[in-house]
Amino acid sequence: MALHQLNSKAEKAALQAGDKLGAGFSLTSGALGVSAGLASIVEGGAGLFGASAIGTWAAIAAAGLGWAAAGVGLVAGIVLPTIQVAKRSEDLDDFYKGLVPTLDKYGLNGGPEQDGDLPAEDIYPYQSAT
Repeated sequence: MALHQLNSKAEKAALQAGDKLGAGFSLTSGALGVSAGLASIVEGGAGLFGASAIGTWAAIAAAGLGWAAAGVGLVAGIVLPTIQVAKRSEDLDDFYKGLVPTLDKYGLNGGPEQDGDLPAEDIYPYQSAT
């Protein structure tokens, strides 16, 4: 599927940013939602023309696809933020691992020590041994 054929701005942004998991959830949920809408249109057309058997099956399909789309959206709403938090936590850990030696190198320790200050190992768990 070409990038210009995507409907949602979120889908385009996710793919352009390289977030394949987010784009996959978004595309799956969108495809299921569109399928549910099409089944609902078939249901309405069947009801309009008196084809009750087709309308019944189309209604069941529309409901099932709608629930599936909602389920994928719910899973995406739980899984994706959790993954992003884990990635952000790793990025912050890497940043502080590089920052602490630089602060130590230039003697930047936050000022004079006072009563009630926390021990350095509690504040800088990644502090290099000097």
